[in-house]
Amino acid sequence: MRVWFGGGVLAIALVVLPTPALERGVPHTLAATSRVGSVAGVSAVIRNRFPIDFAAVSWSAGDEPAIRFLSARSRWSSWVVAHQDELPSSGGRTYSALVPANDAVAVQVRGANDGVRIVAINTTDGPRPLRFAHPEAQALTQPSVVTRAQWGADESYRFNTSGTEEWPQAFYATKKLVVHHTATANDDAD
Repeated sequence: MRVWFGGGVLAIALVVLPTPALERGVPHTLAATSRVGSVAGVSAVIRNRFPIDFAAVSWSAGDEPAIRFLSARSRWSSWVVAHQDELPSSGGRTYSALVPANDAVAVQVRGANDGVRIVAINTTDGPRPLRFAHPEAQALTQPSVVTRAQWGADESYRFNTSGTEEWPQAFYATKKLVVHHTATANDDAD
């Protein structure tokens, strides 16, 4: 009888108490810097050891260069100007914003620039460490309600031609909230 009771208490404790679980962590970012040097026209093809999610170019002299990517299917993308980042130049170098590369295997630069460097990054395929973590739920407060009048809803759509309400007003608590970051290119797949 004691064994059954002790086993029952243990089973209930394992179900009720949160226990650490082995989970895979966030992938480590892979990064590689290639020193291209001076470019007068089109650079050599720079192959990468991992698929490139994004790349950035920096240079010590010249205007904004262009960059293109080689896909795993051996197709070159169009040339894209590597526009200067909003951050000021530092240490005699000018830096571009990140350019989406869509898992490219190689890159080329075109322009008339000195001291060219390319940094390729991959934020999805790096090693994912195993770790013990406690399951946890996060409670978020409800965002403030924006009324239909505040966002300019056309109330006539709620009623049929006889004036009967077809779509009554309703409120639903937030279950999932997605925040979309819009500072990257609109057609970026990541």
